[in-house]
Amino acid sequence: MRQIFCKMPLVLTVAAPLLLGGCATQDSVGRAQASADAAMAAAQKAQSSADSASQAASAADQRAARAQTEAEAANARVHERAEREHMHHRLHRQHRHVRHHHVRHHHRVRKHTDQ
Repeated sequence: MRQIFCKMPLVLTVAAPLLLGGCATQDSVGRAQASADAAMAAAQKAQSSADSASQAASAADQRAARAQTEAEAANARVHERAEREHMHHRLHRQHRHVRHHHVRHHHRVRKHTDQ
């Protein structure tokens, strides 16, 4: 028994740091878990923000495509109207020329002389 009591300080000297080290390890594990939980929460928040940004970008892309289509349609209408006006002026000039020609050669006013 005396040998056991003599060896007890040696066992305590070796075991105490291990026991205390185990407590420190559990504390370290707790801090590491808390850090991991915080990192997970931050990553989830970042993913949510990224998803929102992606949806906003998609909506903006759709609006831009719609605006492009409307601009192309407006451009086509302007071009068509310009063509119609050009043809109208061309026909109008042609008609004036024909009318002028007709009046000039076929409807000369004859002077009446009262004698």
